[in-house]
Amino acid sequence: MGLKQAEAVEFFWNKIKSLPEDELSAQQKDEIFMKTAVRAAGSRCNSYPEVFEFCFSQISPDKYPELLRRDLAENRYYGSLNTLQGALRFDQFQRLFDYLEPCDI
Repeated sequence: MGLKQAEAVEFFWNKIKSLPEDELSAQQKDEIFMKTAVRAAGSRCNSYPEVFEFCFSQISPDKYPELLRRDLAENRYYGSLNTLQGALRFDQFQRLFDYLEPCDI
């Protein structure tokens, strides 16, 4: 990741973290990461896999099925899995893949 991209992701994260709970609830913060991860996993954003990886790292594993569902609905394929594989993050790929049901494949 280039320095400017890394700084942008760090800035984004610090802004989200610093918002008071009464301004933006934990659930709303989670939603921001979920939406951003789904968009970053799509082919139109494929040149910034670091953004997906960062957002993915902030999503709780119990939300992985929802991430996969939204990813398929918006991107028409599992861009999240594709992004992790392309970034050689095989451990993360396997963790996410394990949440797929046989009917999802």
